[in-house]
Amino acid sequence: MSKNPWPRQKPLPGSQIDWSHPLAPSVACWPYSEGAGNYLNEVSRNLGATLYGSFSWGNNGVVFNGSDVYAERLDHPSLTLQQFSVVSLLRWDGVLRVAPNDWGCPWSKGVYPSGEYTLLMRQTSGFDIEFRFYIQGVQRTTYTWGAGDTSDHVVICTYNQSKADIYMDGRLGASSTPGAITIADSSQPWRMGRQADTNYHWGGHIYGVFVYP
Repeated sequence: MSKNPWPRQKPLPGSQIDWSHPLAPSVACWPYSEGAGNYLNEVSRNLGATLYGSFSWGNNGVVFNGSDVYAERLDHPSLTLQQFSVVSLLRWDGVLRVAPNDWGCPWSKGVYPSGEYTLLMRQTSGFDIEFRFYIQGVQRTTYTWGAGDTSDHVVICTYNQSKADIYMDGRLGASSTPGAITIADSSQPWRMGRQADTNYHWGGHIYGVFVYP
């Protein structure tokens, strides 16, 4: 059996991790467990992210105000992946307070249109929640999920060099088959809560973001 190239992530306090599970060896893991301060520890390979703007801590996560809050980790080669899953623990109560059709970005590697992989979401004029999953700067999968609410949700975006899927709370929401894509390193940061330098600020809570190969 070949040796696992990814170091094991450290378990969260009071939890046990099944290292045989295929999702155990993460590329990056930001559990948002600090409760204070402007630094998000990353427990797989020390890829900590810095918080900027008028953020606050609440409900075991960070509150993103939709206007100036974001977290940033400078570019790292381990974040340029040819296939991946990004798991995000979210509450989009802030999205519901902004004007319909205003896009927000829970997470992104790189900057559109040359970004590597990005999730955007908005509340539509019909008050549904719409997600758009971009890979290498191109929209690959779109998913519309019912009326907005203020509950906590798990949103997972996956790409395996064939399919690009969006899962909501463990159920497949939408899938596309873009085929093989060469994902080039954009040399841009990894960001949570903002897609580019001045736009796509996201409103709501983030409780954790986990990137898997």
